[in-house]
Amino acid sequence: MWRVLDDLWPRLVFAGVDVVLDFGYRRRAERNRARGLAEEVGADALLHWVRTPDEVARDRCVARAGADSFVVDSDAFEALKMKFEPLGPDEDHVVYEG
Repeated sequence: MWRVLDDLWPRLVFAGVDVVLDFGYRRRAERNRARGLAEEVGADALLHWVRTPDEVARDRCVARAGADSFVVDSDAFEALKMKFEPLGPDEDHVVYEG
């Protein structure tokens, strides 16, 4: 699926369409890959980092779990959190607290 999307969204950007990628990008390597694809088509990339206290984020994930969504229970939340690499000062981004 990633290959299909990574082929599609840069072409849309090149055609002048604004694109929002809401994939999580927990690892820096993933963010670097997306930035590289954006740069190849002459686009600027800006990351939006939503920082939320762990308890609030975990409760939100558990509350929205259902038949139509990706299920994240407390254990899955902790496992995913451990894989997150915080954005570096050299990564252009906006921080939202909430």
